[in-house]
Amino acid sequence: MAYLVFPPEFVPEISTVVNWVMSFTPLISYGSTVFSIRKRRSSKGFAIDICSTMLMSATFRIFYYFNDPFEITLLRQCFVMIFIQVILLYNALKFRPQESIKLERYDGHWEDLHDDFICANSTKIRSDIDQYCRDEYDGRIVFRRIILGSLRVLFNNWGRNLMLLGIFFLKLIGEVLRLFDGHYMRPLRFWQWQASRKYWYFLAFLVATLSVLQYYLHEKEHFGIILGSISFLIESSLPLPQIMLFRRIQTVQNFKTILLLSWLAGDLTKISYLLYGTNNVGMIFIVAAVFQMSLNLVITYLFFKYKRMDWKREQGLLPMSTPKEESGLENLNEIALRDMGSSGMEASSDERIPIRRTSSPLPNIRSGQETMQDLSMSPLRTSGSLFENIRAVSIPAPLQFADSNRNWIPEPVAKIRSRSSTIDEHRTISTSRRSITSTSDSLRDD
Repeated sequence: MAYLVFPPEFVPEISTVVNWVMSFTPLISYGSTVFSIRKRRSSKGFAIDICSTMLMSATFRIFYYFNDPFEITLLRQCFVMIFIQVILLYNALKFRPQESIKLERYDGHWEDLHDDFICANSTKIRSDIDQYCRDEYDGRIVFRRIILGSLRVLFNNWGRNLMLLGIFFLKLIGEVLRLFDGHYMRPLRFWQWQASRKYWYFLAFLVATLSVLQYYLHEKEHFGIILGSISFLIESSLPLPQIMLFRRIQTVQNFKTILLLSWLAGDLTKISYLLYGTNNVGMIFIVAAVFQMSLNLVITYLFFKYKRMDWKREQGLLPMSTPKEESGLENLNEIALRDMGSSGMEASSDERIPIRRTSSPLPNIRSGQETMQDLSMSPLRTSGSLFENIRAVSIPAPLQFADSNRNWIPEPVAKIRSRSSTIDEHRTISTSRRSITSTSDSLRDD
């Protein structure tokens, strides 16, 4: 029996195969996400901040290699990561949903915390201000006594102030976490720009800046340590945007299981390398790796939770999750245009009714149409501006009146109806008076 025998020099070593596989794992994990986005033609469910995290982390790590060389396998992986992340970013921006552009301003309600702090200490401050702010002899303000008095007030109310201090730190953590939530507006709208070219401008600016710093500071040992630390810290925050997105949309669309498995495998490999693969490693790297591992465990829990919810929606066991519509006032233009089209009037879709927002939403939009129909407005002209004779349409929010069928109607309609009913009553009374007068005159003649 003949055997096929390869020379030893043609048989690759296991370590070489493993190193090359590790170098190209980003193509498999993130490549599946690219195909999913292109198939669905929507990047909903995928946090675009992942691209920024991995691109910046890989860029810093490449420049760190020139100061302190590490395994060539990890360097190849950085270049492969940048390649696939550029493709992923391009597709995520191309198929970005419109609702991701609408951002909200985060309100931490710091004014309420300030008011609570002043309210908790104002009584003591008023009672002790004369004793600690004025000298007994010449009436000059003594700053030492002001400080002592303030400390005494804070110490006397230590229970309330300690609670307020805890609330302060919780709010501060919330301010930091909201930076990773793509739903809220960040300073300078970082990585939330509407124009796609700004993302590429930022990446080019980052590479150019690091190149200049590397040219002038390549001989500095601390510069390399700073680059490595920034790279690890940025990468450790990778799961935070996806956690925020999962909590908001409650679905795992466009987030692949292989991507989650690659994250978990990467965390295990990184922690094993930091603990057993090298001796010269700082504690900050180990803490960052453990922190990232804990966040990935949170993502794992949320992934299976919302994966099960998606399966129940497909089976009809749960209602389909659709974004809530805004108030009826938002769609008043479309409704008015549709009604005019049904009545034979033509209008351009670009023309809009100027609407003044109110404090609360209008529950029944049909009432708004009744308002415009009952106000006896002049005929609407569609040439030029849609409503040339109307400056603004204001639909008040408070609904304080009801008709005979107990249906709530807007206040202007109720006032008009009540006014018309009053006029009808006056007409009835005047008619009755005329009939009584005519009857009395006829009796008098008889």
